[in-house]
Amino acid sequence: MAEVLIKYGIDGGDLFFGKLNLHQNASYTEKYYEIPEEIAKFGILVVSNNNGAVENITLDLPKSADMEKEKTRTDYFDRKTNKEVYFSAVADKLLGKEGSAWGLISARMGRKSYVTEVLESCVFARKTR
Repeated sequence: MAEVLIKYGIDGGDLFFGKLNLHQNASYTEKYYEIPEEIAKFGILVVSNNNGAVENITLDLPKSADMEKEKTRTDYFDRKTNKEVYFSAVADKLLGKEGSAWGLISARMGRKSYVTEVLESCVFARKTR
């Protein structure tokens, strides 16, 4: 993934952008960047020059309160209905509270201690003794 991002340049100058036809003068929404397929195939990408902002987003994305049936019109991701959605127990452990996450879709990974925490929370990465 990093190699693909480097290929497009740090400033995004090699990305293609489209123009929006707006009726109002809103310069901040006049264009959007088309995400190349070789980047889009990786799913959600959260980047910033502010580590704290990225950490906040990765901790908020898996929160179960935002996925309740009343808010999403489906109970598929609702932890009140489904005990396990998508590695929910691992996500709960990383957030520090049972039932707090609907699934493991993001994890903070900036520091070595965070990476270790994620790996130790995953069954497939636990060391056998």
